[in-house]
Amino acid sequence: ACQCSILAFQADREHRLGWIHDEGEISISCFRRVPYAKPRNLARDHSLNLMAITLQPGQHLLSAAVTAASRLAAETGEPPRLKAVAKALGIKKETLKAFIPNRTYLLGAMADTALLRLLHMITDQICRCSSSSPVLQLETVANAYIDWARLYPHEFRLIGQMPAALFEANPRLLQYEQSIHDLVFKIFQRAQDEGYLDAEEDLTMLRAISHTYLYGVITKMMLGDLARWTPGCSDHDAARAAIRLFNEKWFKPAPYPSDAPPPKGSVEPSSASGCLADR
Repeated sequence: ACQCSILAFQADREHRLGWIHDEGEISISCFRRVPYAKPRNLARDHSLNLMAITLQPGQHLLSAAVTAASRLAAETGEPPRLKAVAKALGIKKETLKAFIPNRTYLLGAMADTALLRLLHMITDQICRCSSSSPVLQLETVANAYIDWARLYPHEFRLIGQMPAALFEANPRLLQYEQSIHDLVFKIFQRAQDEGYLDAEEDLTMLRAISHTYLYGVITKMMLGDLARWTPGCSDHDAARAAIRLFNEKWFKPAPYPSDAPPPKGSVEPSSASGCLADR
């Protein structure tokens, strides 16, 4: 069975608290609600021509501000200032500052929402994993991370560039990160117990190395630089293939009798697929 209980519990808790709506929309409902002004026609009076943000029932100002900030960041490539976010929402800057006092607070809220999305994507994909192989489950986690960064490139950069002191001062960010770290560590422990890793392997260091490698691969993918090194591949496909090859080099083949066929999900030298398989 897939080892998704930690993240499934976390996601269920977020859903019950109202942080994830039934339709999958994410909001941060632990903050106060406030009445908002009617959205303006942004196509007419906003320089970025953003679509007007319609505030749905139950959606509050912080959630709407994070949505607007993400759209602005996607347009400009830079974290927006409160003045631009307020204009996108059709409210005065002073109204927004009553709940989002400064830009740092806004960036923290954006990071919070982004990590919650990542947590939800990992939960979904690991629970859909059809293999009991810990190695393939680790690959599934990594692929979810790659897909998340592809969907939310600005948020990926925002979190990666956030100073450690700022990140560690936010207990919710630490909670989301720890949930992912705990899941990965438990899968590493299973891999070790099942013979994919040596008994003396330092799993804490392996987790740090794996994260560093994955972050580097995603960064190259975001720069459009992987395809240059792997002709014939898209950056996305090259990123996924690089993760699989990394696992093949690090993990040992699953132990099984020499006269028996390999069990489903075992790692073999020829198991790499995608554009790097023949390299």
